[in-house]
Amino acid sequence: MKINKKSCEMELDTGIAVFTMSQKQFQKLWPTHQIVSTTTKLRTYTGEIIHPVGTAKMTFNYKEDSAKGTLFILPTGVDAILQEIAYGKFDWTGRKLGRWK
Repeated sequence: MKINKKSCEMELDTGIAVFTMSQKQFQKLWPTHQIVSTTTKLRTYTGEIIHPVGTAKMTFNYKEDSAKGTLFILPTGVDAILQEIAYGKFDWTGRKLGRWK
């Protein structure tokens, strides 16, 4: 998977509603990319509330497929997660759920 032309290992979760990435990973990949503040709160499947640091508009590519979306930047060291909506935009033939590049 590439995000804004940089390779990024993501975990595919068909039950998640947004793209997420830790602030540490985001700043390592795009140190000068603007993070826009947000008041959005995210809730995990366990009910925990997460307050994102901000968001960034990004382009996601997998093989020849491309989609634009909002990446939520999280303050904790979480895995990068690809949202369910992208599941229908890319050709996942032969892919298993879980961690992939």
